[in-house]
Amino acid sequence: FYNVYVGISLPNPPSVALHESMAFKPVGIYRSAGYLKGAWYDVGWWYLTLQEHAVPPAAPLSLRQAQECAGWGEALSSGLSFIKD
Repeated sequence: FYNVYVGISLPNPPSVALHESMAFKPVGIYRSAGYLKGAWYDVGWWYLTLQEHAVPPAAPLSLRQAQECAGWGEALSSGLSFIKD
């Protein structure tokens, strides 16, 4: 992995401050991109570079190769729901 990206519904000063304290940099804002509980929200995007980019990068795994990786099943079965009722 070379980069991490995060989307934050706005306004959300605590989340923005948390991510920027970990060196995430702002990329941009999607205006009125999310609708929740009767209101439209902007979504801000931040990124963090994890490591120098290889030239050329390694070839991506096929789906079959990814499914054979240790932890594939656990990663799928332990997914968290981010939708709040």
